[in-house]
Amino acid sequence: MFVPSIVGWGVLGFAGLLSVIGHLRLAQTWVQQQGQHRRQAGAVFVSSLIGLVALTGFTFPALGIDAYPWPVLLLPLYSVALLYGILRYRFMATDLWARRGLVWILLVALAGAVSAGIATVPLVLAGRPAGLLATWAALAATLALGILVLAPLKRLADAVVFPGGRVSDADVADWRDQLAGATDAVELTTIANALLALRLNLPVVDDGPSLVVVGETVTLCGWSDAPPATRHVVDRFAGLVGETARRLAASHRLIDAERQARMSELGELAATVAHDLRNPLGIVTMAATGAPADVRAEIGEQVARMNHLVSDILDYSRAWTVVPQPIRLIELVAQMGVKLDVPEDLIVMADRRALVRVLANLVDNARALGKNVTIIAAAGPPAAIDVCDDGPGIAPEIVDNLFRPFLSRRPGGTGLGLAIVRRIMEAHGGTVTLAQRPGWSTSFRLTFGDL
Repeated sequence: MFVPSIVGWGVLGFAGLLSVIGHLRLAQTWVQQQGQHRRQAGAVFVSSLIGLVALTGFTFPALGIDAYPWPVLLLPLYSVALLYGILRYRFMATDLWARRGLVWILLVALAGAVSAGIATVPLVLAGRPAGLLATWAALAATLALGILVLAPLKRLADAVVFPGGRVSDADVADWRDQLAGATDAVELTTIANALLALRLNLPVVDDGPSLVVVGETVTLCGWSDAPPATRHVVDRFAGLVGETARRLAASHRLIDAERQARMSELGELAATVAHDLRNPLGIVTMAATGAPADVRAEIGEQVARMNHLVSDILDYSRAWTVVPQPIRLIELVAQMGVKLDVPEDLIVMADRRALVRVLANLVDNARALGKNVTIIAAAGPPAAIDVCDDGPGIAPEIVDNLFRPFLSRRPGGTGLGLAIVRRIMEAHGGTVTLAQRPGWSTSFRLTFGDL
């Protein structure tokens, strides 16, 4: 094979020392670690040890050993052990398609060996043919038989490693039925990924190939390296998901339009009723002037409550038209009478009267529920204002409906304060949301859009 010089022996000795150190480190890791890390270290140790033993066969001539270098025959086993470790314990950074590709290569190689063995059986049984033409015919027949045997074995390997390659009309109908059960884009994404994982036998992992639905758009993530047959299935499936997403978006638009029309009708009705209530309330107040003091006080309190409710109904039902202008926020919030953490030079584009109403509603709610109330603002972008309190917080069961009308979180409230805040912020092109701020149990965040 080869006889190394002094320098060669030095290189071999240094390489051998590194190998021994590496194996000792792997053994230490195997002893210290648990679970998957321990199995990974064991797989690397075994595969590299097989390779090290196999390489000792190359030293036979240098050491004067007059024998066939049998250890070299272990080299294929080293590759098999390394491949098994990659697939079984994932100790190398290979993605899903690379791992499946390795399995597919092994199965196809095995199928080729099996087909070659089967194809040579008739030739072995019949004996060696005499003459060039007979030999050529026998080899051609053997090759043809091998190809015939290999084709179904390869299809079997394809089905095992990359299942779901053929899509039938029944599959499409079943997918449509299951996708139709989604009520929004998030649920549609979940159902679609579950169906794909089931069809293609994919592991359910966060960083695996997936499909994401946002509105009417379907995005495929991690499928670019998938084999053509699998990608064909995914593309066809994504088309069905896109159809479902468009139908879902259209139905939501229709529902929103009907809801807006109904809310508009209810708003007009509420405004009419509120206007009609004003006169009777005034008459009740005037009629109570001759009543005893305690009765007048009770009537006055209840009439005030009704007037407050009437005012809130009118504010909620009106179409808020805002006239934004630059406002130095510190000057506006200073009149709220609460603690402030607002930059002196922060300017927001807002309608002054409408913003005062928003902050007054939020501060009144915060004072009714907490002892400490603070307004915290940041320039952004976008500019944001947080109204925080240390009260009992928001009950989980009302979080999703917090900004709907007639849902009150404090005694004596009309249930329209937060709904009015949302209407005003939407008129500004902004939002009001429930935020998380350390040290505060409740924090409502106002953000301002570009108008």
